[in-house]
Amino acid sequence: MIPPVDAPGNLRLHASAPRPILLVTDIMDTEQSPLQVKTDVERVAGLLLEAVPRLRRIISAAAQANESAAALTFTQLRVLGRLIHGMQLPSELARSMGITPATASGIVDLLVQRGLVARGDRPGDRRCTRLTVTPAGVACWEAATARATEALGRLLAEMEPQRRRALEEGLEALLGLMPERAPRRQSGNNHVG
Repeated sequence: MIPPVDAPGNLRLHASAPRPILLVTDIMDTEQSPLQVKTDVERVAGLLLEAVPRLRRIISAAAQANESAAALTFTQLRVLGRLIHGMQLPSELARSMGITPATASGIVDLLVQRGLVARGDRPGDRRCTRLTVTPAGVACWEAATARATEALGRLLAEMEPQRRRALEEGLEALLGLMPERAPRRQSGNNHVG
């Protein structure tokens, strides 16, 4: 058995376990209670919940500084991006984003009206609608992405290089744990009748 490794606050990590197990060796002398150790994950989750809406606002504001992207919401820009990256079917789009087909259809309708997306028949299956991004849609996406990247770059440049590298590593690890597609929403209505 591998000996325990000291951790902050007289806690010991047993490295031989499949997942590190925290053992309290002397609670009376600890500055950090076991409850605080358990909430470390919750604290990071809370920071993410606080950061994501702020990041969305920064990205949306920067993207909308582009005239062709003006009045497009964050979700509409995401739909445009998914279509640019190869999705062609409305049902595939809805599934990948975790939105209802009706919501996806409404967003696509708006993008079609603005001339950013075109609908067409799917070769070999005229029952399916294929979505394609128009040249105006590609230009809109590229301009919005460039402006958002620039805005985020200015923000990240204010960080110390070590913290920026730590953030990069953390985000890469987090992205590696997450599915690329949004999980399916469970309907709250599971009864028949």
